[in-house]
Amino acid sequence: MVIARGNPARYTAVGWESDGALAAGMKLIIAVIQNEDADAMIEALLERQFRATRLASTGGFLRRGNTTLLIGVEDEDVDAVLGVIRAHARTRVRQESPAGQVQSAAATVFVIPLEDYQRL
Repeated sequence: MVIARGNPARYTAVGWESDGALAAGMKLIIAVIQNEDADAMIEALLERQFRATRLASTGGFLRRGNTTLLIGVEDEDVDAVLGVIRAHARTRVRQESPAGQVQSAAATVFVIPLEDYQRL
């Protein structure tokens, strides 16, 4: 894990601007998960030293409340974070109807490359 030096630290895709030390690229993982899974997932991420920003969100076919996690990680940590999400996200039946059951996805995850990261 790269630790910021200087204040404020500015990270770009090629490294730290302040001293020129190179670092790996970063990704932003956006995970939309069910509210029932959020506490355990955040705890598991923190145990592995991954920080997450938690946002309340609503959407999808059933218009139910969700939790959206924003997780910034270095490229080599993406698989570890996705493993935590897979281990803690659960599919649930959300609605029963004459046409059958409607299941909500365990998680919807986006992995996006970051051009810039600043911790001010």
